[in-house]
Amino acid sequence: NNNNNNNNNNSNNNRNKNSINNIHQLNVDNYKINELLTQAINFCPSTKLRTISKLLNSVSLCFLDCSRNSIISFIELSLPTFIKNVEPVNSFIKPKINYEKTQQQQQQIAKRLISSDNPYGYSLSQLEQINVLPLHQLGYNGTGSTILLIDSGFNLSHPCVKKDRILHQYDFVQRDENVDQQSGDDPEQTNHGTATLSALAGNDPNNYLGVAFEANLLLAKTEELKTESIVEEDRFIEAVEWGARLGAHVISASLGYSDWYTFSDLNGQTSALSIALTKCALEYNIVVVIANGNHGDNGISVPADADWILSVGAVNNQGAVATFSAKGPTFDGRYKPEICARGSGTYIATYNNGNYRTGSGTSFAAPLVAGVASLLRLAHPNWSSVQIREALIRTASNNQSPDNKLGWGIINAAAASTFSPDDISDCQKEGTCPCPPNYYGVNCGVMKASCTSYCINGTCENNKCSCPGTWKGKVCQISCSYRTSCKMCIESGLGGNCLWCSSSGACINSTDTNTCSKSVDACWKIRTVVIPGGQWIGIGITIFVVCVVLLIVGLVIFYYFKRRRATQFSRMQEEEIVPESIEMEQIETNNEITITESTQNDNQNE
Repeated sequence: NNNNNNNNNNSNNNRNKNSINNIHQLNVDNYKINELLTQAINFCPSTKLRTISKLLNSVSLCFLDCSRNSIISFIELSLPTFIKNVEPVNSFIKPKINYEKTQQQQQQIAKRLISSDNPYGYSLSQLEQINVLPLHQLGYNGTGSTILLIDSGFNLSHPCVKKDRILHQYDFVQRDENVDQQSGDDPEQTNHGTATLSALAGNDPNNYLGVAFEANLLLAKTEELKTESIVEEDRFIEAVEWGARLGAHVISASLGYSDWYTFSDLNGQTSALSIALTKCALEYNIVVVIANGNHGDNGISVPADADWILSVGAVNNQGAVATFSAKGPTFDGRYKPEICARGSGTYIATYNNGNYRTGSGTSFAAPLVAGVASLLRLAHPNWSSVQIREALIRTASNNQSPDNKLGWGIINAAAASTFSPDDISDCQKEGTCPCPPNYYGVNCGVMKASCTSYCINGTCENNKCSCPGTWKGKVCQISCSYRTSCKMCIESGLGGNCLWCSSSGACINSTDTNTCSKSVDACWKIRTVVIPGGQWIGIGITIFVVCVVLLIVGLVIFYYFKRRRATQFSRMQEEEIVPESIEMEQIETNNEITITESTQNDNQNE
């Protein structure tokens, strides 16, 4: 990251708020880039310049065949003074997509639907759910809008893909202008992308129509799906800037990454990708739509944590939230997702033939929303990206009581088109107005979620969550010692939750003693006397219990010695009155020797 941001500041001051291609006004300092590259090559001769980001004022370098020590030496000793900071390029493994394929659906979809009465074909229900048909009837079908779709690759031979609508395409993996299946690609390389493209802009009349079926498309292939292959964050950023330079009005991406991020990173300010997308939305007036992720209660992923974008959750055909749909909030308390669309049982194109199937995932909800955003941009060309976002949020089905499952609810395209955002100030259109603590959004009208509602096992101070241990999903895990049981955990400030130790040494909330080892019994006893808000009462009860235990132990010891003394005294008396004699006889029989014992009084019990 370069410290010199004069070019950024000048372009921001002079730009037209509603223009699209202002990223062209950003310049990079080639002299400084060459100086940086020269210094890096001195330490690692095979260093290559990988990408240049205007949005982030940064470059990505690849150190080939270079030791870790050499890289560290370069960073610590030879960085030019104009470098602000250095971060590793994060990498991710892309999970496989899960499709629903019941036998009944396969039989139905195998027969291509031909119906002049229903030009939408299979997609009718999911489009009706978001009320987009009235906009189509008004003539808004995507003509004149440009959408950047970022994904794994696309089958351009599918009947729903209109090649004449593809303005540009680029493969950021193989570095060529072909986003279709290529030699060396995974067999399912075009699977996911073909599905999202169909939901966004499929155009196969009487069989299938996407939301913006006449939109112009910019197709970017950024993911490598081979076994153990990685997806790198700077490819995504490079694709975003490529699309911005080519005039994208809307960005749609159904990609999410969590391998290298913990819950505390999901604040919109940690991931370079999230920062870049926020800049696109605010500074370059592009509507950014991102799938919220499929991790359910474990939370969202990057870049859905970005601010001023539209992160999209999934619902089924009844409008109920899908169980897999990732639930927020962000680490700083913003609601996620913002809005929802059909993502469970969504009809999509099949990548390896000319048919259609259903699939589930927020991946298929996001392009539906992106298509609506492009139609709103056509209906209201003077609206900023923030105004379009606000129109979709304020007219969604749950707009009166947003939460971290539905967000503001299922979008209503027709209602959003009649929304009036005239009360939004200029600085709010750009997202630059400062808000009071714990508030955010347009006109600072949204209160952040309460820290205590999502900071599981962590601590809250000034409505900010912190974790003294490590995050696993949205749960703070703290190690605790068996010897001190859970007293350490309770005294660490987490006593309000009455935490105790599991067999692995982690502090948990569970009340099921069967899940724990015997070593936590003492912890359970402590848990029964810890009273949230009653520290001194708890201490008093503890002291009382200890005293009672000591008293009982003392009484047991006293009676033990008393009885022992009485027994000894009785023996002494018996020995004086009835002396006992024992004689041993050896009886030899068949070469065997038997030892016998006799007493003078067999009836005497000792």
